[in-house]
Order: sequence, then structure tokens, then C-alpha cells
Amino acid sequence: MAQYSVENQWGGEDAPWNFGGNWVVGGRTGQQKVVQLSATSNDGGMTLNGTMTYEGEGLIGFKAVMH
Repeated sequence: MAQYSVENQWGGEDAPWNFGGNWVVGGRTGQQKVVQLSATSNDGGMTLNGTMTYEGEGLIGFKAVMH
């Protein structure tokens, strides 16, 4: 499982970076790190659909629901 400390930047390339929380990406025990992630939402971010790739593996689909 990979946990990331995330920063977000808004207001242009020269704007400051702001703490965005901690994300857990991938949950398979013993899995390598995530090297690609793509997500979209059709409901304002309540659900996500997308694909991800673990290092050394092919593309994997995912669905996520906000709690």
C-alpha cells in the first residue's frame, strides 16, 4: 500500500503549494508503487472512475466512492 503526502497548487505556476492531505493509493498487500493514475468524475467528485498502473504491471481499472 502506498501512502502519499499531497500538496495542491492553484493560481498559476508561481503560486504557493498547499497541504492537500494524505492519500492512500492502491491497497494490495505487497504491491509495488503506483506509477500512473487517471481518474474522472461525472458527479462532482462523489465517485471516481479510472485506471491505474502498478510498477511492473499493466493497466488496472478502478471505481471509488467518497465516504
